[in-house]
Amino acid sequence: MVADANVIVPTLMLWRRLLGRRYYQSAELARRIAGSEDNSYAPDLLHRTNATRSQAGLSPAGRERNLTGAFKLSERWQGRIDGKRVLLIDEVFTTGANVERCSAVLKPSGTSVVDVLTIARVERPRPV
Repeated sequence: MVADANVIVPTLMLWRRLLGRRYYQSAELARRIAGSEDNSYAPDLLHRTNATRSQAGLSPAGRERNLTGAFKLSERWQGRIDGKRVLLIDEVFTTGANVERCSAVLKPSGTSVVDVLTIARVERPRPV
């Protein structure tokens, strides 16, 4: 999957959250993975169209609603990902809303395949 990717992209983080965390995990992972495979690291492929609230505490449907319309393909990349295989890096997969919304922008923009690589999966406890 990594070796087949033409473009490696981190999921997005709001700049305000980056200031608070001081570390952009998805971007660091994507940069290192791209460097090890000599693929194209593209942290600017997607951008946010609006600020969203934190996903913490939201239901899966709430997370999806929160991110609807929040991402867009950067103008610089218009027409440059046609037929390309994109690897989307998300450090923590909770409900999948983040990668779903990013993929929903990438697929109609011409990518042939969107793969997702995640480092950790968060399981929510089921009600008893």
